[in-house]
Amino acid sequence: MAHRAGFVNIIGNPNVGKSTLMNALVGEKLSIVTAKAQTTRHRIMGIVNGEDYQIVYSDTPGILKPNYRLQQNMLDFVDTAIGDADIILYVTDTVEKGDKNQDYIAKLAQVECPVVLVINKIDLST
Repeated sequence: MAHRAGFVNIIGNPNVGKSTLMNALVGEKLSIVTAKAQTTRHRIMGIVNGEDYQIVYSDTPGILKPNYRLQQNMLDFVDTAIGDADIILYVTDTVEKGDKNQDYIAKLAQVECPVVLVINKIDLST
């Protein structure tokens, strides 16, 4: 049987649950989970090994309009994650506005890998 491996990169706005999702998928607390925005400042990798597969998950900083150099560096990690993904998980939640990241939505429309929309915090919707 062939062994399969791939990169699943998790992107989205700040505080939509990217780190919580990453921790759940990996089964370990690798990414910091807090209500404070912009806690993840670089890519955090988690590897899941199975009998015939390996998945490298990548948690990324939240997408935002950069106002200073640190935020630009954080956004560069997101751009890299878009470029090297085998699958992209775009995480949003039920309170986010649909037009918040139009430039990134346009980038995702151009990628050749599958993009999966993950809607989080559905239990909080009214």
